[in-house]
Amino acid sequence: MATGTLSADALGLREELAALSRWLLDADPAFRHGRRARVSADAPPGVRAVWEVLRFSAHAGLSAPSLSRSESRERLWRALERWLGPRRGLNEAELEKLPRRFRLVQLESPVEDFWAWVTDETGEEADPEVCVFLLRGGPGTSELRFAEDVPPRTGRSYSRFIASALLGRVLERSWYRARLCLREPLEGRRPFPRLAPEVVHHVEAWATTHHARPFDAELRPRGHWTALSSPSFAAVIEAVASLTGAEVLDALPPSGEQVGVRWEEWERTPGRLVRRSLLLGEGVDARRVQLGTWRGEPFWLEQPARWREEGRAVVHVAAGARARLLAGHLEQTRGEPHSGPPRSVPLQEKAVTMSDEVRESLRREVSWLRALLERRRPEHAQTRRAVKLGADAPAAVRLLWEEVGFSKQLGGFLDNPDEASSRKAALKKLDEWLADASVQGTWRGEEGVLPGASSLLPRVFRRVMDSATAQFGLQVTDESQGSEDPPVVRRSSDSRELELIHPSYVQYVTYKLLQAAFARKEWKVRLALAGASPQPAPHIAPTLWQLAEGLYQLDPLPLCSSSLAFPPSYLSFDSFGALVRGLSMRPAGDSLAFTSPHFHGELVGIEGLSQEQWASLVGGQVLPVTSEGDWAQVRAGHIEELPLLVVAERAHPLRSLLVTEVREGQKRVLQQLKQRHGPTFSVQRW
Repeated sequence: MATGTLSADALGLREELAALSRWLLDADPAFRHGRRARVSADAPPGVRAVWEVLRFSAHAGLSAPSLSRSESRERLWRALERWLGPRRGLNEAELEKLPRRFRLVQLESPVEDFWAWVTDETGEEADPEVCVFLLRGGPGTSELRFAEDVPPRTGRSYSRFIASALLGRVLERSWYRARLCLREPLEGRRPFPRLAPEVVHHVEAWATTHHARPFDAELRPRGHWTALSSPSFAAVIEAVASLTGAEVLDALPPSGEQVGVRWEEWERTPGRLVRRSLLLGEGVDARRVQLGTWRGEPFWLEQPARWREEGRAVVHVAAGARARLLAGHLEQTRGEPHSGPPRSVPLQEKAVTMSDEVRESLRREVSWLRALLERRRPEHAQTRRAVKLGADAPAAVRLLWEEVGFSKQLGGFLDNPDEASSRKAALKKLDEWLADASVQGTWRGEEGVLPGASSLLPRVFRRVMDSATAQFGLQVTDESQGSEDPPVVRRSSDSRELELIHPSYVQYVTYKLLQAAFARKEWKVRLALAGASPQPAPHIAPTLWQLAEGLYQLDPLPLCSSSLAFPPSYLSFDSFGALVRGLSMRPAGDSLAFTSPHFHGELVGIEGLSQEQWASLVGGQVLPVTSEGDWAQVRAGHIEELPLLVVAERAHPLRSLLVTEVREGQKRVLQQLKQRHGPTFSVQRW
């Protein structure tokens, strides 16, 4: 796209920007909240045109366009300081590699990497290009440098970058989405040819071509990875079914809910209409897929090659359809398909109603939560103290904190809910932010008057959690309406309005308390359950599953805010032995997906032993790995009562990763392997 020194109107984008604005407001009404056109005075014409038409909303998940270049630099520095923490800072030579004049566009700062997208406004371009720099280095890194000598360019102007980011906010995060690897790029109508030429309208879905980040160029897959998105699960299935096997090299199903079935039973089920059958993938990744409808419910049936001998398969359906499909399948087949709990937990439309029955259930579950906390974090039991609650404290809030109590061990997850100190600390934090010139513009009234701190929060509230900066905000309850289980809301510098986080304080705080309890013993994998598992506290912890004694899976709690999210699912265990024992007892049909590549325990690579040999040595249960990556399966079992995991590589059948709890256990296992198999295997230190 040519830019140069043309005026914003000459760019010819305003009409397309207006069409994009209408589409965003229709596709996701949350974009309507807190919209404003404020842009900094030093913004180039293209930047000004974007936000004069689109209007900025905190829902966009982008840095506020009202930031000037100097404010952008200051905010970037503060974000870097928070991310670096006690580690050594960057040297000035590294920071000089940034463009001489830039505007902050987007920040990402997870634990291990720091991403920042900025414009390059060194020249006089009306629509400046966006470039990105990445700092690599997790906790303990002594020196941090740019991943490349010069922050690379994205090849996209500011207007194209913003359009792609906003479209992605809806297409990738809010809607159903199937990912396809196609032999050739999809062709079709391009609704936004200048702003987002990668977006194509296909059948009744929206197709987006995969864009690798500049640093990930070596990871670009074969073929053309394309995401097909729609608010309708049926539309995604229809769009995929319109393609032939010759066009599709590989495909990943849309998110939703799952039902484990037997392939043969499903084939015999009356009323099943198959729209398309596909054979996808290669080798160990090969699988067969059927797309169609059954009793009006669209489905995606999938069977990996490794499941074919056992006849297992999984049906993917829309959120909320699992129960209907499961009941109907039981009726039609008169069999017992591998059923499990629904994997997506919908938000409550309102907070918990405190009937006598619900109150008693909450009392039992909170008592269970306290016992779990004290078992997992005994220092909490030793230092816990009563929370000072006012006479008007909501019933559910009182029930929770009178049982659990507060201690400094919970401080990294929640703020003290004590009523008086909670209010005082929240108002003090807001006063600090109101003194910051970079956030005053958002909170000034229509007449330019800066409000008082107390007017920015609900009339009655208690602090839940605050962050280091106004952009990420202050989380509090809204107890103004007298709800017995009040909602959690957030006040941030990105919006003039209070943002709803979750309708139930008890559920939100319970999730944070579970994070505190599970913090020391966790493995970042997620089980797709074929067999039913109990929920120890369904009212206060609807996303917690007890897989076995001492073994739990915590799924993320759905939030109303699209700019906040809890981490992906993970397993937590009382001990490594409980983890292995629990996994080894799972029913056939469970599968496993890695949400992080990290392992808990002592690791060593073993080369030269087949999976059949491992089966004779370890026994136990095999869990297929369904996530992308190096690993094909995880075997959980024992050698001479020593718990261990054997993780098989996908590309090298004779290469595995051995995981034990301690180094001494690893030595004992290696001795056993040497006695039984001698020189036929080799050890690779991990």
